Amino acid sequence: MKRKVALIGPSTLMISLPSKWVKKYGIKKGAEIEVEEIGNNLVVSLKESDKVTSKSIDLEKLDKSVYRLIGALYKKGYDEVSIKFNSSSQLNDLMDVLSKTCPGYEVIEHGSDHLKVKEVSKPKVEDFNNILKRCFLFLISVSEESLSVIKSDNTTELNKVILKDSLINKYSDFCRRLLNKSIIEPNTSTSYYNIVEQLEKIGDSYRDLCNSVIQNKIKVNKETIQVYHEVNNYLKEFHDLFYKFNLEKLEEFLNRRSEIELMLKSEIYKHGKDIQVLNHLYNILESTFNLNGSLMVINL
Repeated sequence: MKRKVALIGPSTLMISLPSKWVKKYGIKKGAEIEVEEIGNNLVVSLKESDKVTSKSIDLEKLDKSVYRLIGALYKKGYDEVSIKFNSSSQLNDLMDVLSKTCPGYEVIEHGSDHLKVKEVSKPKVEDFNNILKRCFLFLISVSEESLSVIKSDNTTELNKVILKDSLINKYSDFCRRLLNKSIIEPNTSTSYYNIVEQLEKIGDSYRDLCNSVIQNKIKVNKETIQVYHEVNNYLKEFHDLFYKFNLEKLEEFLNRRSEIELMLKSEIYKHGKDIQVLNHLYNILESTFNLNGSLMVINL
């Protein structure tokens, strides 16, 4: 929206606040608001203690979308969510998603046909940085442990590795929530969001790879193991580049993708069952490579 700048007195410039925003948050004459300068942007907001965003939702006609819907409301950044349900299966889904994801949400009201959840602590920028780091480290841990277990041909241990995917999902949901609550500089928040979302997708690819090995009783050959190792290293290279950005290292990162891609395609043409593992590895490679654009936006 656009606002005209008005001159008040000899030197004071003023713009009006949007009426819809004023009504939504009950802004009155004399109220205090925060004005923060971020680059060429001025961010006008309520004091942290005053900001409460809420949402009410009725699940009456919903079934399979319940789980995703609650996750989306959490990531959107709402402080309070009132939920009306009409079946025990919906309640089970609600309690499941709240226990597995949505860190910071607590049930503060529980009736026979409704729940109210509320954020019990205000997140800070350092919370985002710490949780994003954990997300990276858990993802790298999954990549290394899955390879180690597959090499040892002890696929029963892969189920333990798969369980870590839920933590990656939890951390990535938390990071996206904080980004939607605008705690990161607006010029880079979209790029951070893309990176966090891709990290979750990479975690899903490792999970699906492990499931393929278990369900199809795949014995991965040594050539595919080598490709697996290279893809894992590529992910670690991105992690290192993310936390210590360097243009020369970026160039190396971009070139390495082509080398690993050739290895992948060569093995895909040769093998039968391993093609499932190789396809998952290819998805991981591409997802990792595609993070480079957001990384550059953040750092350049």
